[in-house]
Amino acid sequence: MFMSLLKKIHLNNMNIRIILILIIALGIILRLISSVLIMSRSVNDYKLSKYIYLMNDVSDDLFTAVTNYGFERGRVNVLLNDAGHSEGMEFNKTFVIERRRDGDAALLSALSKLSAETETELNLSRDRIEQIRAEIAILRDLSSQEFTLPMESRNPQLSEIWFAKMTEYIESIESLLILVSQDISNSDGLISRYSSLKHKAMALRNIAGPEISILTATMVSGKPLKDKFSAKISKHIIINDEIFKDLNFLSGPLKGSPVYSSLMELRESYYDEYVKHRDLLYPHAIAGGPYPYTSQEYLGYGERFINSIGSFMETLVRQDREYTILRLEESRKAIFNHVVFLSASLLLFLFVLFLLINRILNPLVRLTDNIVLLGKGNTDVTIPQLTSKNEIGNMARGMAVFRDTLITLDNKMIELEKVSNERAQLIADLKKTLNEVKSLRAIIPICSYCKNIRNDQGYYEEIESYFSKNSDADFSHTICPDCMEKHFPGMSAGTKKDL
Repeated sequence: MFMSLLKKIHLNNMNIRIILILIIALGIILRLISSVLIMSRSVNDYKLSKYIYLMNDVSDDLFTAVTNYGFERGRVNVLLNDAGHSEGMEFNKTFVIERRRDGDAALLSALSKLSAETETELNLSRDRIEQIRAEIAILRDLSSQEFTLPMESRNPQLSEIWFAKMTEYIESIESLLILVSQDISNSDGLISRYSSLKHKAMALRNIAGPEISILTATMVSGKPLKDKFSAKISKHIIINDEIFKDLNFLSGPLKGSPVYSSLMELRESYYDEYVKHRDLLYPHAIAGGPYPYTSQEYLGYGERFINSIGSFMETLVRQDREYTILRLEESRKAIFNHVVFLSASLLLFLFVLFLLINRILNPLVRLTDNIVLLGKGNTDVTIPQLTSKNEIGNMARGMAVFRDTLITLDNKMIELEKVSNERAQLIADLKKTLNEVKSLRAIIPICSYCKNIRNDQGYYEEIESYFSKNSDADFSHTICPDCMEKHFPGMSAGTKKDL
């Protein structure tokens, strides 16, 4: 197909300049096509990076909301089960308000960023959150009123209702978080690893919070730990160990990073501090007391562990955000670099085309025109590029030698033609002379007595007649001095002279 196309183009009949320009134009077109494809991939990568950045931002907001709502859920549950002293109540209320405020701000930020999304699953998950959020607002008002009442006047079921509904609220946010995380995890391996670490940390937080709330509430109530709660805590202990194994595995490739360092601190906080006090407290909670320390002291140990989880989560969020920002910047830089490189390539093509036309094609055209003139015999030509120190200069100097040789040959041809003409004239003169003496070259038979000459037919004729026929000579008759004396002895000298 390509060869048939070349035959249709008739390259043999095309000007070299046009051929070279077509070749360069083809190179430019191919470069542009390649650049468009690369640019398209770069733009798509930038759009994907921008989308990942947005969705990761949403994920971080949802993550922050879940973390704060987890604190709120546990601390409100403590307040509903603990009359406590007024100083502790005010501190806990302030803590709840701060966590609620930060959680609501993060959730609203995430939902506003998702407002442009049209995926059905995201919309359904968002609608469910909004529905539960309205119910949570009612429970928040009820719990705030309960805080002001004496312990004996409070609704005993409100604590469980609050905990169950708040857990449902947190789980609905987590469902949306999982959808968002899955969406961006499929696009990047490191994002996927960070998302998995976040979910494991969140699972650890969701277990630790209720566990601390249950044990604290049990200590405050002075009653033995219920069997369902005891079974739940025993199950939590096993799950926590599995979570830490998963965290170690997921963070293995991140050794030396802040994430890995933060995880080591979290392990130390859990196994070296929190677990020690929980295991000491747990048998006493089953028996209903007495306890080796107060609920506030245990709550302090639990808070430090929860804060360690929060610190680990913040490190994950920070590193994840830095990575997505870096990826977005690299995508922008890739587009910028490609535009610069494409522009430079096009300028280089144009510069090469300019050099090709002005430094190669035009001098070659002038040289070939002069060669044609020389071929026609016109030696009065001015040869360009004689001083150039390149191949075209070599061609020009070779052409000058050819011109000088042609001029020398022309001069020699003129001289040769002159000599040839002179030679032809000489030959003609010689032929004429030869013809003049042609008839005198043979032996002439002449009679000894009468002096008549025998011709080719065997007849004798007078000498005058013979020479007249066989040569261009003419005869005139006169008398020699001897014959004059012999035949005319008495004639005067003057008359002899006239004869």
